[in-house]
Order: sequence, then structure tokens, then C-alpha cells
Amino acid sequence: MAGMAGVVNEPIYIVDGARTPFLKSRNTPGPFSASDLATYAGRALLARQAFAPDALRKL
Repeated sequence: MAGMAGVVNEPIYIVDGARTPFLKSRNTPGPFSASDLATYAGRALLARQAFAPDALRKL
């Protein structure tokens, strides 16, 4: 496929998920950036897993 250079064909496993709130009030953006929300969701997701975070190869 064109544009797929460097893609590694490895299995992907989804073990859990977390949602962030839609943060809009009166059609204006909320006080948090998308990266802030992703960080908070990721921390909560890793905290409730049964393995140590350093056991992950990639995130």
C-alpha cells in the first residue's frame, strides 16, 4: 500500500478503554486541552490494570 512505509505487521491487543468528557460549554472550548484529557484518561486506564506499567512494550 502506498504511504504505509515503516508499518510493522504485529498483533494489537485492546485490554481496556477510558473515555473523556466532551468539554464544551456554550459552544466554546473547555479549560483542558486534548492532550490533558488524554493524559488523565491514560493514567486512570493504566492504574486499573493487573500488570505493571513498565511491562508494556508500546503504548
